Amino acid sequence: VSLTRTTQNALRFLRRLRKRCLGDPVILTDRGPWYRDAVSRAGFRNHVHQTFGLRSSVERFFGYLKDRTRVFYNNINPKKTPFTPLLDFLELFMHWYTEWR
Repeated sequence: VSLTRTTQNALRFLRRLRKRCLGDPVILTDRGPWYRDAVSRAGFRNHVHQTFGLRSSVERFFGYLKDRTRVFYNNINPKKTPFTPLLDFLELFMHWYTEWR
């Protein structure tokens, strides 16, 4: 996460991502001008510009996760509670999101 949207920020993120990827994944981005150069310089060959479609579903999921995490954080005092409840919350949230939603 960064405060600005630049080619350098995108490149830094994509290089870290490249180290963790197996094979040649497809990178979905919106039409931000900083993505095209960063994706090619990071060594990805499959880059798709998409305004709607799958990318929107991914962004919607992370938006929902952020909302739920914010609600959780506002109801838990992190100074008095160990880190375990957050991990439990994320595990339960993922189970709910994939199985019951």
